[in-house]
Amino acid sequence: MKTHLWSFVLSWSRVGINAMLFLAATRFLTLSEIGLFATAFAPVRMIQGIHKAALPDAVIILGGSRGRIEALFAVSLVSGARCRLVLQFLAGPSIPCC
Repeated sequence: MKTHLWSFVLSWSRVGINAMLFLAATRFLTLSEIGLFATAFAPVRMIQGIHKAALPDAVIILGGSRGRIEALFAVSLVSGARCRLVLQFLAGPSIPCC
């Protein structure tokens, strides 16, 4: 298959899976519970969106050498772990660590 077709399938499969999960959640959760979940999950989605957009751009701008890609992966891993710890600290003890 061509690259642009795989990109299309990947993008729309994410949309379809998210829609199915939302529809499944509406069968089990009340409207206020869905709102609480969306509010709690918003910072996570915001960080993921920024991260997903920034990393491929950095690989393209900095060049695709193996060492730089590994360094960007390490930065990605460390920043993700830090963001998780900050969000866990802000949420309080209700979220288990591991």
